[in-house]
Amino acid sequence: MAEGAKHGTSTQASVQAGVPLLGKTGTSLLTQNDQIDYSRTQGWWIGLYPVDDPQIAIMTFVRNGRGATDAAPFGGKALAAWLQYRGK
Repeated sequence: MAEGAKHGTSTQASVQAGVPLLGKTGTSLLTQNDQIDYSRTQGWWIGLYPVDDPQIAIMTFVRNGRGATDAAPFGGKALAAWLQYRGK
């Protein structure tokens, strides 16, 4: 998860958060009314912070999106907002 946040699909989460974190993305085909839509995807991201002793987990889900390009940046922004709220 650490390498994914540094060099992989969670990179944009770290960029948006402005801190190192652990992260994992995923993308799957969109399902609707128990039917698979082969033309659309849904994405998710989960992040843990801080890296050495995680105290918070954030998960984002983006319907009609992808994990790396949509859910990860959104999750990084959420973590940045939480850090600002906590005064870190």
